[in-house]
Amino acid sequence: MPNNNHTNIPGRKIALIVEDDLEMNNLLKMTIEQVCDCLVEQIYDGSDALQRIIASQGEIRLVILDLSLPGVSGEDVLDAILPRDITVAIVTADPIAAQRLVGKVSAVFTKPWNRMDFLAKLASLLLADTE
Repeated sequence: MPNNNHTNIPGRKIALIVEDDLEMNNLLKMTIEQVCDCLVEQIYDGSDALQRIIASQGEIRLVILDLSLPGVSGEDVLDAILPRDITVAIVTADPIAAQRLVGKVSAVFTKPWNRMDFLAKLASLLLADTE
């Protein structure tokens, strides 16, 4: 079930976290809030993520996407995101999947990752999005 308790403020970026692990999702949210003045929406399964992406009207600027999701797979969600102007960072525990996606998305993080490296890369992705 998505956490959509934010009011969309025109012109304000939305960062969408798609991660089924509640603890990891909350950690990602706290991390993003450290480096981004954006609204953060949390989604916990692929079906809800796919619906949210399809319904978006350009307000989503960043998606942090886990590949192993209930419902629709993360790779299917990624297929819906790629044609859009949305920055994507993948988080996965599968090093083979991670390697396959290098170059297709803005960043790939293999779990577990170094938090400082993640913060630095996230900050650079968000900065690049504003230029």
